[in-house]
Amino acid sequence: MSSQFPLSGFRIEAGKYTFRLLNGDDSDVVAYRDLRDRIRAGEGARYFADSFTREDANNKDENNRPREPAQVLALWRDWCTAKRKLCILGTFDNEKEGNKLIGIMMITAQGPSDSKIAEWEATWVEPGYRKTRIAGLTHSVAGLGYETVHALTRILGFEHAAVYIREGNVTSRTIREGQGFIRIGRHSVNDWGDGKTADADLLLLDLRTRPEAEHPDHWAISRLETTLESMGNEVPFLGDAIQHRIAALREGRTQSLWLGHDAAMRPAA
Repeated sequence: MSSQFPLSGFRIEAGKYTFRLLNGDDSDVVAYRDLRDRIRAGEGARYFADSFTREDANNKDENNRPREPAQVLALWRDWCTAKRKLCILGTFDNEKEGNKLIGIMMITAQGPSDSKIAEWEATWVEPGYRKTRIAGLTHSVAGLGYETVHALTRILGFEHAAVYIREGNVTSRTIREGQGFIRIGRHSVNDWGDGKTADADLLLLDLRTRPEAEHPDHWAISRLETTLESMGNEVPFLGDAIQHRIAALREGRTQSLWLGHDAAMRPAA
């Protein structure tokens, strides 16, 4: 791993669990690929989008021809090596099958590598562990993973986190809204893990700290306007919707910020 990456060697020991960034060695690559294959083979795959497509490029070239084994291994090592553009937090059960990888949470820069917006994607914790409490803590395994990703994202210099949630995924949406995410837009995605096309909602979380002297509403509006302008460049498909929201901000029409397709999805007046 590059010595310039600020989180080289990052790890948290919590009870029998270890939370650490994958480091690209062969054992991490094998564990990661095994877990992803299990996800892909199950019902949960329908909630994963282009991360599978991007990973497939490690195995086949642009003409869909198999790559040479040495190249495949090099590409997977790079994929599993933490960098600001892409890093993967792994959760390990130290008492299961020799430190079994039971969860992954990916932090991916949206757009250029120096982007201020990170996507939290390919998030998965094995079902049997999600609500399991960690001995000596009030956190669940999934909960500590979420908090760790939040902290890592800020350390890496990102100011916002974005998530894309497939229409109908009520559980993920409830979790993310509980973490403070707000819905910004919706678009159609044609490369879900089940091979189907379906709408996805984009939700955004502001990771910055508000100055004490600044009024919450004024601070939030000014920050959101700046963020939306940035996202218009980094997330092109939202261009028209974002421009509409910027205009609403400038005119004080804050209700127009909500992109809900029905009244039940809009915040109360």
